[in-house]
Amino acid sequence: MLINAKKMIKPVGWRERRIESFGEDPLECSECGNVMEFRGIAVLKKGHLTLQFANDVLAKKYINREIEIIESETYKCKIKEATRKAIKKYRFNWDQREKEINERYRVHLSNM
Repeated sequence: MLINAKKMIKPVGWRERRIESFGEDPLECSECGNVMEFRGIAVLKKGHLTLQFANDVLAKKYINREIEIIESETYKCKIKEATRKAIKKYRFNWDQREKEINERYRVHLSNM
């Protein structure tokens, strides 16, 4: 009975509450299954990413390296190109759609 009392008194974190409620770990990667760990925060200030907090020296180096990669021109060009391709792929062509509708609902003389 004492063990149950300790379990009830023990504070539960948000991660444990999410696991209990939804049955899945919010920090587990859906792709590879690894568990994520909080290492630091980078924020946008005056249009540039800056390091706001890091757990340790290694985390600080890693986050600064990632910031450099994200802010590099080649990365920005890759993102713009990917965005352009996605827009081109999913753009809706009204003329083509109108032609398809007209073809579908056209009454052919042979059908009468």
